[in-house]
Amino acid sequence: MPPLYALSATIVTRSKSERREIPIEEFFIGYRKTVLRPDELIEEIYFDELTGNDAAAYLKLGLREANAISIVDVAVTLRSKRIDSYTEVKIALGAVAPTIVRAHSCEQALVGKRLTEKTLQEAARLASQDVSPITDIRGSAEYRRRVVSSLVYQALHKAVPKKCRGV
Repeated sequence: MPPLYALSATIVTRSKSERREIPIEEFFIGYRKTVLRPDELIEEIYFDELTGNDAAAYLKLGLREANAISIVDVAVTLRSKRIDSYTEVKIALGAVAPTIVRAHSCEQALVGKRLTEKTLQEAARLASQDVSPITDIRGSAEYRRRVVSSLVYQALHKAVPKKCRGV
């Protein structure tokens, strides 16, 4: 789900009586709970495609390689590149709360800024402060907080080419 949040997806539902377009951030209202009505089906999910001026990455930490429930997963989109900065940044974090959360402080630290190593490190630090992680059998809240910082940093590195990071 984090990639759909980072892409600002819209979910289209249909019932016999109506069709609704619901922003993904309004669709999930709790753990395994949605605004989907009993008589509705998901008809479509859409989002604006990434262009040549955009960058994105997705990383997942799980206990196994395939089909593992995430300990933490991170999706990053950076849109509308302007020389060495982006005008829109979205960072979505999964498995740290009952629903997907966005790292808003982290996003704001990156919008319009030159993406240097120092900027990326500070943004990753802020991402770990943007969450109040859960503790479960896969990991403690403190472990997840540290993983968020690391995965956000890695995802930003994966998304942003080295030549664009002022290196």
